[in-house]
Amino acid sequence: MLGYKFGRKSKQRLLEVDKDLQFLCTEAIKIIDFSVVEGHRGEKRQNQLLVAKATKKKWPNSKHNKLPSEAVDVYPYPVIIPDKKNQKKLEFMQAWARFYHLIGIIKGIAYSNNIQIRCGLDWNCDGNILNDGKFIDAPHIEIILEK
Repeated sequence: MLGYKFGRKSKQRLLEVDKDLQFLCTEAIKIIDFSVVEGHRGEKRQNQLLVAKATKKKWPNSKHNKLPSEAVDVYPYPVIIPDKKNQKKLEFMQAWARFYHLIGIIKGIAYSNNIQIRCGLDWNCDGNILNDGKFIDAPHIEIILEK
């Protein structure tokens, strides 16, 4: 089934992000079902994630800390978080595959619309997801703004 729609929370979070990220997400939801789980982050939330080792950036150094946010976190719906304890199981691989599928769709839309993004599955944007270091942030997409 194509033509999914965002729920109330996803719509609300999307209002906090850069207009190009809003565009990418509103185009992608027409193709694949996903949730916007985070847009802008305040100081308390950013530093909580730092302590939990879910980010490497302290407030105010994350692209999530700007308003509008220059980053968005998305999860394929229904949300299934890959369980690191079961890395050899099919469910683990399927959970990751769903992230790659979603991010690939968003990257394709970005490319087709000349919007530069970077994602937490390919930090150096070289297309090789196996050489980006140990910190993988599958849900993360950030806009690359020209300076």
